[in-house]
Amino acid sequence: MLEKKGEQYPLLTVTPQGREWLKGGEQLLLLSYQEVNGERRQKKSLDYDSVLFEQLRQFRKEIAHERGVPPFMIFSDVYLQEMCFYFPVSDEDFLSITGVGEQKLESFGDRFVRMIQAYVKENNIVPIAQKIHTRRSTSSRATTGNHLRTQALLAQKMSLEAIAHKQ
Repeated sequence: MLEKKGEQYPLLTVTPQGREWLKGGEQLLLLSYQEVNGERRQKKSLDYDSVLFEQLRQFRKEIAHERGVPPFMIFSDVYLQEMCFYFPVSDEDFLSITGVGEQKLESFGDRFVRMIQAYVKENNIVPIAQKIHTRRSTSSRATTGNHLRTQALLAQKMSLEAIAHKQ
């Protein structure tokens, strides 16, 4: 999707296949790796709700079309997958999603949170974030985000040492 052109002053350019992807024609799966005892291993992805994911992808595409930008400029697939794992149903929960800051919350939070709330209600889902908030009396935004990420990494069977290093 990308290629390097030039030697002395190389430039990174988008290939025709990359331009097609930017138009939203196909899904791109990026794999990430972690080093374990000198061996490179593929990290496991979150076990997210694929039905909600497709709904959010379509919703993101509509918003991107309204704004005249590529869908990934709204949220990447990875961020949508995280939403479909944690089911953020409040502004606080939404802020704990990777890639969501005050600006994204203000621009898109209300619309995404309402859509996720409706999906959760229709499907009788108890969001992970809600389960955590019920067990904890107080939490800060950063603590909640770290706690949720730690829980997800534990679910992926990552060692405590690796989680501590990552966090």
